[in-house]
Amino acid sequence: MVTILELRYKNTLDDCVDFTLYCYKFDPKLKLRYSIIFYGYQIFLLITTILFCAQFDNINEMLPIFIINMIAWIIWICFAHKIQKKMLTIRIKRNFLKKTFMSSEKVLSINEDRISIKNDEMLHEFNFGAISKAVKYNNRIYIIFKKGYSSSGIIIPFSAFSNINEKERFFELIKIHCQ
Repeated sequence: MVTILELRYKNTLDDCVDFTLYCYKFDPKLKLRYSIIFYGYQIFLLITTILFCAQFDNINEMLPIFIINMIAWIIWICFAHKIQKKMLTIRIKRNFLKKTFMSSEKVLSINEDRISIKNDEMLHEFNFGAISKAVKYNNRIYIIFKKGYSSSGIIIPFSAFSNINEKERFFELIKIHCQ
Protein backbone atom coordinates (compact mmCIF):
# COMPACT_ATOMS: atom_id res chain seq x y z
CA MET A 1 0.00 0.00 0.00
CA VAL A 2 1.10 3.51 -0.79
CA THR A 3 1.86 5.71 2.19
CA ILE A 4 0.20 9.10 1.81
CA LEU A 5 1.83 10.76 4.80
CA GLU A 6 4.32 9.78 7.47
CA LEU A 7 5.18 11.57 10.73
CA ARG A 8 7.84 10.98 13.37
CA TYR A 9 7.21 12.32 16.84
CA LYS A 10 7.51 11.70 20.54
CA ASN A 11 4.84 12.39 23.16
CA THR A 12 5.61 14.10 26.44
CA LEU A 13 3.99 13.57 29.81
CA ASP A 14 2.14 16.89 29.29
CA ASP A 15 0.71 15.58 26.01
CA CYS A 16 -0.78 12.59 27.82
CA VAL A 17 -2.09 14.62 30.76
CA ASP A 18 -3.71 17.21 28.48
CA PHE A 19 -5.32 14.49 26.37
CA THR A 20 -6.79 12.86 29.47
CA LEU A 21 -8.08 16.22 30.73
CA TYR A 22 -9.59 16.86 27.29
CA CYS A 23 -11.39 13.51 27.52
CA TYR A 24 -12.68 14.37 31.01
CA LYS A 25 -13.91 17.70 29.72
CA PHE A 26 -15.67 16.47 26.58
CA ASP A 27 -16.45 12.75 26.98
CA PRO A 28 -19.99 12.47 28.44
CA LYS A 29 -19.26 9.35 30.52
CA LEU A 30 -16.07 10.74 32.03
CA LYS A 31 -17.75 14.09 32.60
CA LEU A 32 -20.61 12.34 34.43
CA ARG A 33 -18.20 10.37 36.60
CA TYR A 34 -16.31 13.53 37.55
CA SER A 35 -19.58 15.39 38.25
CA ILE A 36 -20.78 12.60 40.54
CA ILE A 37 -17.58 12.85 42.58
CA PHE A 38 -17.49 16.67 42.53
CA TYR A 39 -21.15 17.24 43.47
CA GLY A 40 -21.47 14.05 45.53
CA TYR A 41 -18.88 15.30 47.98
CA GLN A 42 -20.72 18.61 48.29
CA ILE A 43 -24.00 16.81 48.99
CA PHE A 44 -22.22 14.60 51.54
CA LEU A 45 -20.91 17.70 53.34
CA LEU A 46 -24.34 19.30 53.32
CA ILE A 47 -26.05 16.20 54.72
CA THR A 48 -23.44 15.66 57.43
CA THR A 49 -23.66 19.33 58.40
CA ILE A 50 -27.44 19.13 58.72
CA LEU A 51 -27.31 15.83 60.65
CA PHE A 52 -24.63 17.00 63.07
CA CYS A 53 -26.21 20.39 63.61
CA ALA A 54 -29.63 18.82 64.26
CA GLN A 55 -28.20 17.03 67.31
CA PHE A 56 -27.48 20.23 69.18
CA ASP A 57 -29.99 22.31 71.09
CA ASN A 58 -28.16 25.60 71.08
CA ILE A 59 -26.36 27.39 68.31
CA ASN A 60 -23.07 27.75 70.22
CA GLU A 61 -22.56 23.98 70.27
CA MET A 62 -23.43 23.62 66.60
CA LEU A 63 -21.37 26.54 65.29
CA PRO A 64 -17.88 24.91 65.29
CA ILE A 65 -19.12 21.87 63.31
CA PHE A 66 -20.96 24.11 60.89
CA ILE A 67 -17.88 26.30 60.37
CA ILE A 68 -15.57 23.28 59.88
CA ASN A 69 -17.90 21.78 57.28
CA MET A 70 -18.25 25.11 55.46
CA ILE A 71 -14.46 25.52 55.37
CA ALA A 72 -14.15 21.95 53.97
CA TRP A 73 -16.80 22.80 51.37
CA ILE A 74 -15.02 26.01 50.30
CA ILE A 75 -11.70 24.18 50.05
CA TRP A 76 -13.34 21.47 47.94
CA ILE A 77 -14.93 24.02 45.58
CA CYS A 78 -11.64 25.91 45.18
CA PHE A 79 -9.27 22.98 44.82
CA ALA A 80 -11.20 19.98 43.48
CA HIS A 81 -10.10 20.60 39.87
CA LYS A 82 -6.46 21.01 40.90
CA ILE A 83 -6.63 17.88 43.05
CA GLN A 84 -8.13 15.92 40.15
CA LYS A 85 -5.45 17.15 37.74
CA LYS A 86 -2.70 16.26 40.22
CA MET A 87 -4.13 12.75 40.80
CA LEU A 88 -4.46 12.17 37.04
CA THR A 89 -0.92 13.43 36.48
CA ILE A 90 0.46 11.01 39.08
CA ARG A 91 -1.41 8.07 37.53
CA ILE A 92 -0.44 9.02 33.97
CA LYS A 93 3.18 9.61 34.96
CA ARG A 94 3.32 6.11 36.47
CA ASN A 95 1.93 4.63 33.21
CA PHE A 96 4.12 6.91 31.11
CA LEU A 97 7.25 5.62 32.85
CA LYS A 98 6.13 1.95 32.77
CA LYS A 99 4.84 1.77 29.21
CA THR A 100 7.59 2.72 26.80
CA PHE A 101 5.15 2.99 23.91
CA MET A 102 3.77 6.19 25.43
CA SER A 103 7.14 7.92 25.69
CA SER A 104 9.12 6.44 22.79
CA GLU A 105 9.48 7.90 19.33
CA LYS A 106 6.62 6.85 17.08
CA VAL A 107 6.10 6.73 13.35
CA LEU A 108 2.55 7.41 12.23
CA SER A 109 1.67 6.46 8.65
CA ILE A 110 -1.49 7.09 6.68
CA ASN A 111 -2.43 5.13 3.59
CA GLU A 112 -5.70 4.79 1.65
CA ASP A 113 -7.60 2.76 4.23
CA ARG A 114 -5.81 2.88 7.58
CA ILE A 115 -3.57 4.61 10.06
CA SER A 116 -0.64 2.76 11.54
CA ILE A 117 1.46 3.84 14.47
CA LYS A 118 4.61 2.01 15.43
CA ASN A 119 7.72 2.18 17.51
CA ASP A 120 10.58 -0.26 18.11
CA GLU A 121 8.34 -2.62 20.09
CA MET A 122 4.83 -2.51 18.60
CA LEU A 123 2.70 -1.81 15.59
CA HIS A 124 -0.93 -0.68 15.89
CA GLU A 125 -3.11 -0.42 12.80
CA PHE A 126 -6.56 1.14 12.69
CA ASN A 127 -9.10 1.40 9.90
CA PHE A 128 -10.51 4.87 9.44
CA GLY A 129 -13.87 3.50 10.59
CA ALA A 130 -12.37 3.15 14.08
CA ILE A 131 -11.96 6.92 14.38
CA SER A 132 -14.66 8.80 16.21
CA LYS A 133 -13.26 12.27 15.58
CA ALA A 134 -10.16 14.36 15.13
CA VAL A 135 -9.70 17.69 16.90
CA LYS A 136 -7.10 20.39 17.23
CA TYR A 137 -6.66 21.33 20.87
CA ASN A 138 -3.79 22.89 22.90
CA ASN A 139 -1.19 22.70 20.11
CA ARG A 140 -1.97 19.07 19.41
CA ILE A 141 -4.14 16.98 17.15
CA TYR A 142 -6.14 14.32 18.96
CA ILE A 143 -7.41 11.37 16.96
CA ILE A 144 -10.06 9.86 19.17
CA PHE A 145 -11.20 6.30 18.59
CA LYS A 146 -14.66 4.84 18.97
CA LYS A 147 -15.25 2.74 22.04
CA GLY A 148 -14.02 -0.85 21.94
CA TYR A 149 -10.61 -0.20 20.38
CA SER A 150 -7.30 -0.84 22.11
CA SER A 151 -6.34 2.80 22.51
CA SER A 152 -8.50 5.75 23.31
CA GLY A 153 -6.64 7.99 20.93
CA ILE A 154 -3.50 9.22 19.26
CA ILE A 155 -1.86 12.45 20.36
CA ILE A 156 0.16 14.28 17.73
CA PRO A 157 1.94 17.46 18.85
CA PHE A 158 2.00 20.30 16.34
CA SER A 159 5.80 20.18 16.58
CA ALA A 160 5.70 16.86 14.65
CA PHE A 161 4.81 18.78 11.50
CA SER A 162 7.47 20.53 9.47
CA ASN A 163 5.12 23.41 8.62
CA ILE A 164 1.53 24.63 8.90
CA ASN A 165 0.61 23.30 5.45
CA GLU A 166 1.66 19.77 6.40
CA LYS A 167 -0.38 19.99 9.61
CA GLU A 168 -3.47 21.23 7.75
CA ARG A 169 -3.08 18.57 5.06
CA PHE A 170 -2.81 15.86 7.71
CA PHE A 171 -5.84 17.14 9.61
CA GLU A 172 -7.94 17.31 6.44
CA LEU A 173 -6.90 13.77 5.47
CA ILE A 174 -8.07 12.46 8.83
CA LYS A 175 -11.31 14.47 8.74
CA ILE A 176 -12.15 13.27 5.21
CA HIS A 177 -11.46 9.61 6.02
CA CYS A 178 -13.40 9.48 9.27
CA GLN A 179 -16.65 10.98 7.96
